[in-house]
Amino acid sequence: MNRAGAVLALIVVFTLAGLGGYWFYRNFSLVEEEVESGFPPAARQNPLLAAERFLAANLRDAKSQPSLGEFPPTDATLIMPGERFDVGPERAALLLEWVRAGGHLIVTAEKVWPGQERRRNDWLLAPLGIVPAFSDKVTETARQPLDVDLADADDFMRVQLSRNHLLIPGNRIRPYDALGSEYGDHILRYRQGEGLLTVLSDAGFMENCLIGRNDNAALLWHLVRVRPQGEIWLVYAGDMPPLWKWIWQNAWMVVLSFAVMLTAWLIVRGRRFGPPLLQPALQRRRLLDHVQASGHFFWRTGNQEKLLNAARDALHRDLLFQHPGLAVRPKTEQAAWLAALSGYSEEDVFRAMFHPCGADEFEFTRTIQLLAKLRKKL
Repeated sequence: MNRAGAVLALIVVFTLAGLGGYWFYRNFSLVEEEVESGFPPAARQNPLLAAERFLAANLRDAKSQPSLGEFPPTDATLIMPGERFDVGPERAALLLEWVRAGGHLIVTAEKVWPGQERRRNDWLLAPLGIVPAFSDKVTETARQPLDVDLADADDFMRVQLSRNHLLIPGNRIRPYDALGSEYGDHILRYRQGEGLLTVLSDAGFMENCLIGRNDNAALLWHLVRVRPQGEIWLVYAGDMPPLWKWIWQNAWMVVLSFAVMLTAWLIVRGRRFGPPLLQPALQRRRLLDHVQASGHFFWRTGNQEKLLNAARDALHRDLLFQHPGLAVRPKTEQAAWLAALSGYSEEDVFRAMFHPCGADEFEFTRTIQLLAKLRKKL
């Protein structure tokens, strides 16, 4: 290619590149778009992370943890909105002692549903006589904000509490304060010694996805500000009890039924009359027994000639392989040598090796056994 052709090719290439760039510029543009990726890993693991940061920024030291290992100081506020599977009688007694010593405990009562009885005994709230209730008269959406009346607030608070789940205070101990809506009581407060116990019907308002809406954060601030000093501990996931304990608490009837059936099966399988029979010892059969059984079978099926010829051919092959000089000798010499080797009479050996098959089954079986013994003597 000459110089003029190269210049022309470059012009064509640059022209096409320019046209392509202009077309791309006219048809495409850079656009920024926000994509919802959900909560970060820390928030997905801890549903009270936003509440912890809100309290730490507006009040005092706050920290969240998956379970309650040790108790906080008696001037602290402890928030436990979970199911409290790990709180049994002993643990509940220790928590109540901590409250009476001056602590502030905020917990959630167990939720009940229509036609469902309470799943377990709430050892922490049972002494107060609180009865969780479900109201089926509510027609509005359960997650719509409620107007909660607070005595020490300037106005109603719009809080996202469940309209259906309510708390009915017991007759044993009356709460000193009850916060609720037109549907009933949602929050009950009790004085226990030097401390306070706050019971919630629903704690969803303080989770990450709801605390930023309406007055949910303000309600949480109102609940904890009654104790102006001390740390705030948030327990977002109580420890599960051991598997055997959980099964006994939730499926004890199944466990008892299985135990009864297993006992009955063992009784039935274990009964017998008298001592067990001894199993006969296994005995190995001799080769001659198998030969005898084969002879009987071939005789009954009419194949005695086939078995006799096969036994004679096998003896002749072994004789030819081990004593080739003897195998070519006359029949009488072969019979005499095998008779001397095996200890049988020369007549019996000669009949077994060379006589035609007789009409007697016993004689036929005896001939087959003798041929097998002769092969073994070689």
